[in-house]
Amino acid sequence: MKLKPDIDKIALERWQIRQLHPNQKTIIESTLAGNDTFGLLATGAGKSICYQLPGFVLEGICIVISPLIALMEDQINQLKNRDFKAIGLFGAINQETIIQRLDNLKYGKYHYLFLSPERLSNLIVQNYLKELEIALIAVDEAHCISEWGHDFRPSYRGLSLLKDLFPNTPILALTATATEEVIEDIVTNLKLNAPKQVIGSVLKENLAIRIYQHEDKPLMLLARLNRLTTGCAIVYTRSRKGAEKLCTWLVEKEVNATFYHAGIDESLKTQRLNDFIADKVKVMVSTSAFGMGIDKPNVRSVIHFDLPENLAQYYQEIGRAGRDHKEASAEILITSKSIEQLKNRIIAQTPSVDDLRLVYQKLIAHLQVAAGEQSGNSVLIINHFCKKYSFKPGFIYQSIKTLERCGILNTEPIKMNVWEVQLLNKTLGKVKSHDTEFHRVLIKLRSTQRNELIRLKGPSPKILEYLKREERKGKLSLNEPQEGLVIRWSYSREDTYTLSLIKKVHKPNLERKINQLKSMIQFLKVAGCKMEFISNYFGIECDPCSKCESCLPSTIEETEVFQLLKKKPLSLSELVFLTGKAPITLEKVIQSLLEGEHIKLNESHKFELH
Repeated sequence: MKLKPDIDKIALERWQIRQLHPNQKTIIESTLAGNDTFGLLATGAGKSICYQLPGFVLEGICIVISPLIALMEDQINQLKNRDFKAIGLFGAINQETIIQRLDNLKYGKYHYLFLSPERLSNLIVQNYLKELEIALIAVDEAHCISEWGHDFRPSYRGLSLLKDLFPNTPILALTATATEEVIEDIVTNLKLNAPKQVIGSVLKENLAIRIYQHEDKPLMLLARLNRLTTGCAIVYTRSRKGAEKLCTWLVEKEVNATFYHAGIDESLKTQRLNDFIADKVKVMVSTSAFGMGIDKPNVRSVIHFDLPENLAQYYQEIGRAGRDHKEASAEILITSKSIEQLKNRIIAQTPSVDDLRLVYQKLIAHLQVAAGEQSGNSVLIINHFCKKYSFKPGFIYQSIKTLERCGILNTEPIKMNVWEVQLLNKTLGKVKSHDTEFHRVLIKLRSTQRNELIRLKGPSPKILEYLKREERKGKLSLNEPQEGLVIRWSYSREDTYTLSLIKKVHKPNLERKINQLKSMIQFLKVAGCKMEFISNYFGIECDPCSKCESCLPSTIEETEVFQLLKKKPLSLSELVFLTGKAPITLEKVIQSLLEGEHIKLNESHKFELH
């Protein structure tokens, strides 16, 4: 009889984990017993060990499926550093490289294969894998398979064939964010057989949720960042331009910050990520494109400069704070208009059924898809399409993403990587001068181009930073590379069927989005524990966290004001700025301190200690 492995001993010897959490242990034991398993563990709670350890113990290969290339690359490197053999099939690799890596997998005694969901649809990959002994299949970020989830990815729908390809192999599905509907969807779509379900707590005991209201959000952000004495911070915005603009302002205020979003060059993304991981940058201003799979332990604060669209997204983003289990904060900055702006933003970017029908009809006309035909790959340049039909880019991205959810088409983002430099009129007459570095650079750039519009293909980060600096001085206009999508239609063009499909699939999606928005607004307004509200949203009972602003007693606010006045006298407006509390809240605190004769109002109309 085969001896039961000592997983605690293995965890310590091979991963230096002194003690597995009970939920981790339950998931590992279920997986080693050959059971299909579903695990919901909080962000940063150690999901990866739940498949890495069984992948080492079991005979055969452990397949790990994830949508996050950065996470897969990081885990492969970590496993190699621990003397495990791991290989990956993801990203921009050609067919020859795929076959070469599959041969290595077949004959190289590998423990782990990291696979993007798109690669699983490749028949060559499927045929190779069917010849191998697959011990375990781990599906990370499993919520991506569910249309009920906040981050549905159509490519995950293809994972339903896993059970057909490997009927006797246990599947482990893991996520940090899943409501009851999402869990049911995951189990159904992955065809899990009576899975063992391990539902952990979403409570992060070291994380304090705060909501600060101030009409000047940039100044409030600066005040919050200036209080950051150790570690680093992530600041989330909801637009690329917003991230760049806010970062520029912070840098001008001498904050060590950079920005990150999906539109910047890949080499620049890598450089900025590495700078942040290495603590060369203290503040990362980003869209939601940053953070997934980034395991940086000393993020002391996650600040939402703009409101997230739903609670699942918010919970995932704040989970990047305090991964070292030390005290951390999750802060939301709002004004009196923030909730209304959130509603308007979602309404403006969420297409109706009629909107989708119109976008579909314009797409097939623009891409010249004939009735009854299923064209090959078509490239859609978003800005050209929007200008032609008077659409806004954000609206079109959402519409095409929704058509993809409906199963009508598939997309893949592309970037032309050509920057355009337009000289401004006041600059044109001075270009022949060699007096400044600016003019010397321009002469060099124009040496092979006669037009006033200079096109640069793949400029270096150094040149880009220089041109952006000169643009801020008003010397030129810099146009970013055109972004586009490769469009692949799912079936031959049949308008009647497609238009009915849009109505059938999209209508319930709209209702879900509205309900998610309502929950987000309720969270902002709830008087009770913020973490308890999030936990209940995911269908998990939770005691009050004793950390968030709702759990803190009013005496904490009094103490904060008292400590500030110890340093110097302050006015009400100054206290509002420094504490982030609403004026009406501080008025009550100040009244209590005045009545207790702890403070007094001086001749300069400022409060000071009595």
